[in-house]
Amino acid sequence: MITLVWDHVEHAFTGELEQHGAAYVDADWVRGAGNAGVPALASSEEDATRALVAVAESAASAAVSARRPAVAGHGFVARRVRELLGIDAESPPPNPDLIVETRWDPASLLESTTRVADLGTVVLAGPPAGSFRFDLYADLHVRGLRLVSAPSRSALHTTGHVPTLERPATVRLGEKLPEGAAWYRVVSS
Repeated sequence: MITLVWDHVEHAFTGELEQHGAAYVDADWVRGAGNAGVPALASSEEDATRALVAVAESAASAAVSARRPAVAGHGFVARRVRELLGIDAESPPPNPDLIVETRWDPASLLESTTRVADLGTVVLAGPPAGSFRFDLYADLHVRGLRLVSAPSRSALHTTGHVPTLERPATVRLGEKLPEGAAWYRVVSS
């Protein structure tokens, strides 16, 4: 994994990539980033797909027993988790007992911990955004919440069929990101 620099004013990635290299970024990793580093997968499209699918499958397996699951986010991983769980993005339950959080910024995590039902679970299905202030007693313990990290399987060492899913939107460093894409293939300018 590498880090790309996100310019929230220009809505574009900056930085450097190898001459003919590419990096892959889930759209939910960009939201809320401000002018900060955004995690990216520096690999082939097939390997990036495998990695993101593995995260989605781990998160979905953690959520399969929930009665009222919800998925926070709209990127590749979020869309795949919804597909695996058979839930609709347009009508999330009002008081979910489990939320799969695919966005990586601290504000999103805090939003999910306030939205999930008491005694509920928040499954983290994305790379960490670094450290931030989080009151475990007030934010988790008092309401009996569970915070679970979706285990990252060894996706890059997995062989076999890669599901045909939405292709990433290709964008060059410095170009404005297209609207509505689930993930991006970032190439040098």
